[in-house]
Amino acid sequence: MEITITLDHGPLNAEFTGEDREELEDSVLGFVEFLEQNKEVFDGTSFSIEQNGGDENPGLDAEFWEEQQDETEESNGDEGWDVEVSYGSIPTRTGLNEETLSRYFDIDPEGEEPPYLNFDPEILGESGNSRSEKQMRSSLILMTLWRECNDIEAVRSPDLKDAVRISGVDDNGLFNMYQFNNGEGDRYFRRDGSGANTDISLTLPGEREGYDQIQRTVERLEAEEEDNT
Repeated sequence: MEITITLDHGPLNAEFTGEDREELEDSVLGFVEFLEQNKEVFDGTSFSIEQNGGDENPGLDAEFWEEQQDETEESNGDEGWDVEVSYGSIPTRTGLNEETLSRYFDIDPEGEEPPYLNFDPEILGESGNSRSEKQMRSSLILMTLWRECNDIEAVRSPDLKDAVRISGVDDNGLFNMYQFNNGEGDRYFRRDGSGANTDISLTLPGEREGYDQIQRTVERLEAEEEDNT
């Protein structure tokens, strides 16, 4: 069924013709938005529509096309949450499948938001309950997620602090994590710059420990869940 929509207004003439209703609706919707943004210029424009077939056609009813746009945006928004997250080499290095990883780690596929930990951070206290230990272990995981899932090697210190805080770990005095366990943390992180302009990345030992930390943490979480069932 071919639909033709024509617009005549003085020297302005526009015509939309097609058989694919969705493509035609997109074209008309875009044009309606253009007219809405230039109401004063196109005030008084009249439209005529022709359609071959028996289906009722809304023509250039602005309310109809706006409703169509809202439905499309809602649909696209829903699909946006289903964008597949890539965990890089984490599954092969840890033996954990992506479904398991997605239960405990939240990732923005676009990398616009920092990754964060979706579990009680108390599990990170492997050798005690110190804040610096939880900061170090959470940072190892977060930096590994940034690196493997978003292809981001280095992040600014404030961004890491935000990710740590969002993950439920106290981010006060984050620099103390480097001195945890007689400087263990200092071996895992590379720091370039100073203050808020410090770029933080993982050293080679830090990369290895990042994978190990993810594996140990998930194993502890799963063991705890089993004990609670």
